[in-house]
Formats: sequence, C-alpha cells, structure tokens
Amino acid sequence: MQQSTTAEKFQKRTAEYFIEKAKQAKGKEKFLVALQKSRYISDALQNGLSFSDLKEQGFKFATV
Repeated sequence: MQQSTTAEKFQKRTAEYFIEKAKQAKGKEKFLVALQKSRYISDALQNGLSFSDLKEQGFKFATV
C-alpha cells in the first residue's frame, strides 16, 4: 500500500529550538520563525499535546 504524502510525522520541538532559530534569524526571517512557532503549537494541539505538555517543553503562554 502507498502511504499518503500529506501525512507527515509530527516532530516534537522545544521552546529552546525556536529561541535559537530566532537568534540566528535576521530581519524579516524573525517573523518567519514566529510563524513557524505558531504553526508548531497549532499542530502540537492537533496531535494530542496539551498546553501543559507544551509548558513542560518550555513554551510560555499569557493568560487573561
């Protein structure tokens, strides 16, 4: 059987990964890193991770 090419394995990342990536980015690339981080959080939630899991990985969230 052929595997779907659209279904990618979800890779867990830490907040440190995005911090280091942002440090290396310059100018508009920093916005792309922020977009990737936002997309990662959305994908993580869709793949069964909770906000608590993300906090354990070093992500910080503002509460209102």
